[in-house]
Amino acid sequence: MNQPKSIQRIVVVIALTCLILLLSTRSICAQPLYVSVSGSQYTTYVEGVGYPPDTHPETSRTTVSSFPTSDEIDFPTQYSGPDLFITNHAIASAGLSEVSDQTGWGFANAEAVSQLWFSPLADQTLTPNINISALGGDLGDRTFTAGQVSLLDLTSNSELWNYSWNAGGSVAVPIQVSSGNNIPWDSDGSTANFNLATDFRASDQYELTMIVCSNAGDDDESVQIRLTGLQETGLQEIPEPSTGLLLAMSVAALAIYRRCR
Repeated sequence: MNQPKSIQRIVVVIALTCLILLLSTRSICAQPLYVSVSGSQYTTYVEGVGYPPDTHPETSRTTVSSFPTSDEIDFPTQYSGPDLFITNHAIASAGLSEVSDQTGWGFANAEAVSQLWFSPLADQTLTPNINISALGGDLGDRTFTAGQVSLLDLTSNSELWNYSWNAGGSVAVPIQVSSGNNIPWDSDGSTANFNLATDFRASDQYELTMIVCSNAGDDDESVQIRLTGLQETGLQEIPEPSTGLLLAMSVAALAIYRRCR
């Protein structure tokens, strides 16, 4: 006898839950946490030669992908004796929020490029953090390295920020980094860590580019640029909650409730 009333109570709870979720969906969707990604491109370039070169000739390779990618080539290199060998390498890695490369010991070049095109789902102000490490040359400074991180507003055709340095690291790579240096380096001269407050508009499309490269010649280098802050806004396509499904569940629950009365 009490079963219909129990079913009615359960159905009412389901209906109210769906309606609450339906109403809260608009609030959730309004939060400026995600962006719509329209495209991405990741490029790596590695080049090197071993010693003796007739046994380990010069090799180069360029890889372009719409997904994060990395590449590496290694060459045995004779070092100051017939039985003493080291490895000359060129390594490049391009990801969504980080690019890095390593070159040496010997003749080698490497480059990693990450490009992302996106639009925010809502107007927002963010403060991305940029962390740079550039170790190159015999002195451990940034010699024979280069890098760049920039953000363009394609809709307004304006440059929001563009930070780069070039200490001879992009001589032999496909994508050249402009000369100059506007990086706010730390006191050691080879690392940097700084924030960039940026206003984003949902109506605009943006292009984020990160590049690192280095040029080895009987020495070794390593370069990295890491960007954080934008990841928390979701630089990925996230489906919106299905308001239609919640509405359909609410209507169905109410229809069952009427039949049980």
